[in-house]
Amino acid sequence: MANNNSLEHSEHKSLEYNQTLFHNMSSLVDAVWEIDPYTNTILFLHDRLTPELSGHCFSFREALIFLEAHTPVDMIDTFANILTPEFILNLDDDYVFNSTTIIHDEYHTLQCVLTPSFDKDGKVLNAYLTVQDVQMELDARHKASESQIQLDRLLSAINCGIIQYTINTKQIILANDYAVKLLGYSSIDEVKSLPFSKIISPIFEEDKKILKELINNLKLDGDPIECEFRILQKSGTVLNIFGSLRLLSQNTGEPVLQQSLIDITESQKTIHRYKEISEILEGAQMGLWYIIVGNGKPKFFVDTTTAKLLGLDPKMDSELLYSAWVQNIDFEYRTILRENMEKLAKGEKSEIVYSYNHPTKGTIDFRVGGLINKDYSGKGIMFRGYSQDITDFNKRLKEQVLREQYERETLQAMASIYSNSFLLDFENNSYDEMKAFDHIHDYVITHSQDALQSLMNDVIHDRFNGVALDHALKFVDFSTLPDRLSNTTITYIELINVYNIWVRLSFIRVGDSISSLKKVLFVTQDIDKEKRKEENLNILLNTDELTGIYNRHAYETHIEQIEIDGIGDDLWIASCDLNGLKTANDSKGHAAGDELLKATADCLSFSIGENGKAYRTGGDEFVVIFRANKDEAMQIFNKMEEFKKNWSGSFNSKFSFSMGYVCSSEMPDKSMSDIEKEADKRMYKAKQKYYTFFGDRRKKRG
Repeated sequence: MANNNSLEHSEHKSLEYNQTLFHNMSSLVDAVWEIDPYTNTILFLHDRLTPELSGHCFSFREALIFLEAHTPVDMIDTFANILTPEFILNLDDDYVFNSTTIIHDEYHTLQCVLTPSFDKDGKVLNAYLTVQDVQMELDARHKASESQIQLDRLLSAINCGIIQYTINTKQIILANDYAVKLLGYSSIDEVKSLPFSKIISPIFEEDKKILKELINNLKLDGDPIECEFRILQKSGTVLNIFGSLRLLSQNTGEPVLQQSLIDITESQKTIHRYKEISEILEGAQMGLWYIIVGNGKPKFFVDTTTAKLLGLDPKMDSELLYSAWVQNIDFEYRTILRENMEKLAKGEKSEIVYSYNHPTKGTIDFRVGGLINKDYSGKGIMFRGYSQDITDFNKRLKEQVLREQYERETLQAMASIYSNSFLLDFENNSYDEMKAFDHIHDYVITHSQDALQSLMNDVIHDRFNGVALDHALKFVDFSTLPDRLSNTTITYIELINVYNIWVRLSFIRVGDSISSLKKVLFVTQDIDKEKRKEENLNILLNTDELTGIYNRHAYETHIEQIEIDGIGDDLWIASCDLNGLKTANDSKGHAAGDELLKATADCLSFSIGENGKAYRTGGDEFVVIFRANKDEAMQIFNKMEEFKKNWSGSFNSKFSFSMGYVCSSEMPDKSMSDIEKEADKRMYKAKQKYYTFFGDRRKKRG
């Protein structure tokens, strides 16, 4: 008898423990319901989603009525099946399912767990239903997935290959498109289908040995090491690759190696081309420097050569070093220096000459040039450049023979960088022309500057036409050139020539005279690849890959520009959400879902035409922005309906989307953010009506 009492006491304690446990769940989940299958009652112990229910007791039927008002139609059957005594009494483990509810006009996914409580014989006493809003977690996962996709596209766009594989089992984890391309394969599927020894077979054998030794030296997580190796592609092309190797993890028992690959083949080919210029610079007593502005006081960082040229201590504090340098510059040149830095901050290249009061040598002349450091990621702006003491250099150039020799050497060096070079001598009204990698082939002396101008105009007419010709002729006008080069040594313009190629035209001052312009270099440079790459990157940045219409980045940029230019009273925003995408994906496959997304994009872009722009802003979310009066707007919306009515695809016979639109005239003095939210709100109402109607039709079919 005592044993039975002890057993009953133990069961009672166990039940108390379970109840206490689930009561404490209120701090961890959004709702906890205690369900008694014997009395058909539900006690709402805690409900953060609908706090007015906390502590209320409902029958199963009353609970279903409540859920029907707060849950989409297609979820009611699920709740009706589990909220029965038969279902609960037959539970032998947790029953997990997902539901959906609307919170603040937004759909939220709920994770629901039905947990039974048993007596000593395994009989169900009661059950607890816990509910957790997991929408934020799902959104975060989706965002992380999208970020990974964007990162992979970005790395491929900037020609950076990424490949990860396990060191021990030699399994490929991931490889982006550019890495696959560098190895000479057509796709990641082809790579993963091959044994590891075959995958790395394009790497030179002697380079493999070096790579293996480097990898063996990686011991700690995050350890990086850099190397260069060669790849022989199937086509016979040899690539020089710069690789950054990094050990990602050893904690899992399977260390992972990540390789970042950059093709430096062209860079290697270029090295010998600029070797002669590098040797000239090394012997020119030229020092390098960095300047940071916009982050407190300006900071000046110099190498040993620059410090020696300036007569300053390289160990001096960077702020004090900047102050000492500026104080030693002749006052009349400080304004020129400041204007030069303003040009550099705008992304322009610039070079000037100034006089400097050396602490021990007296007044000396410096040539200084630089540009903005785009790799700098700290606060403010960093400039980088060079300083050259040209005092003695000018003295050596007093003899005309040496001067002419230097000018010709300079012209030859410039020709290795530029497509064509012309040395214009305004004192003798002459010019020397040289094409890249050729000797000077033409030397012309004229009787006047007008004749020299005429020769230059003929050169421009041969290379440009239309509006570009007008700009080029204005740029080579000698009458305005002295003013343009008065405070700088270089000025340039970028145009498209008659061969549809981007070129840069530049005038570079030769000599150090500020009062007069005696000689200049006129150079043309082929920059077509650089410009085309910028255009392609801009298209990639602003275009949705699947549908071909504008993406979210382009949409946000457009919104910002509208706020700058002014909203006006004729701006329309239509927020659209594709209906039935998940159903199509689940029942017919992702090709069917993609077809619906493309159909929506085609419908919007066709209907809007030249009046505005259509954007895909999310998975199944679209936005249209245009300016129109009310009649014109209604015509556009009617076009959308007509398009949907006549559309038929390979996988789907029809498609539809829910839409909410707003005209700015309805919300005067409101921000773009307010107008966007109102359009979304109207769209969600349309979406709710659609699914309500869809659910009613399902019941009728049932």
